[in-house]
Amino acid sequence: MKKSLSNREEQILKLLLAEYSQIEICNILKLSQGRVSDVKAMIMEKWEVDTIVGLVKKVIERGYLDIEDDS
Repeated sequence: MKKSLSNREEQILKLLLAEYSQIEICNILKLSQGRVSDVKAMIMEKWEVDTIVGLVKKVIERGYLDIEDDS
């Protein structure tokens, strides 16, 4: 089953994908570091991944990020 993300989860995920640090995300969204960490953990739990590499794989699988072929 494909678990969808809440608006806040998508917002934070997109900022992470744009290479913002958690501190920068906190400042942009006016959230505490704990809240941003919690949301990232919720995304990982929903998508059943344990590592950042696993999260990146899911991001690609779900179409949040396209990897272009350089050839």
